[in-house]
Amino acid sequence: LQETHLFDENFLSQTLDCQVIAAHGTSQSRGVAVVISSELTILPNSICKDNEGRFIILAVSGYNPSKPRSPLIVLNIYAPNDHNASKIFFEKVAEEIDNLSFELAATELYDQPELVIGGDFNFVGPGNENSLNRIIHPSERTLDVQVNSMIQSLELRDSVVKSKSKNNFTWERQGTFTRLDRIYCSQNLHNLINNYQTTWRFIK
Repeated sequence: LQETHLFDENFLSQTLDCQVIAAHGTSQSRGVAVVISSELTILPNSICKDNEGRFIILAVSGYNPSKPRSPLIVLNIYAPNDHNASKIFFEKVAEEIDNLSFELAATELYDQPELVIGGDFNFVGPGNENSLNRIIHPSERTLDVQVNSMIQSLELRDSVVKSKSKNNFTWERQGTFTRLDRIYCSQNLHNLINNYQTTWRFIK
């Protein structure tokens, strides 16, 4: 979930009978949250979030009964609009993923974790699948190289390739369409996706 300054996670948790872990921004902007089934177990000391409501990362177990030793790391991000700030932000994100993965491995209780990264990346990469009627800024191209390097090092797949739609843009203004929001996941999870659908303008 994004823009979580707009809701009360306790109310949502009770209404949906789920676990909601949020990192709120200000009362006017930002904030991210992860919604987890009440049947899953959030691993001890795995939750990490920033004070600006830009990211939250955690690990859960029980998502795959056939692999009880394989945890799932979930990361929700809301990257800054400023691309220079985003460079530092994504460096921090990569560091947090490495830290949590190392801590899980150090316990010797878990196998290699699966990973899902989703959220608002707040920049547009090259390619027709990412924008329509928009010129990509050089700083975005630089950021795209950095983020793709991180995604490749983590061996993640872009879930949008599973979409049956012609476009999966998530933002529009005056005839300009862009894909700012993305979901990446590890190969095992990617193989389980039958379809990928983008539904936007749900709330206006």
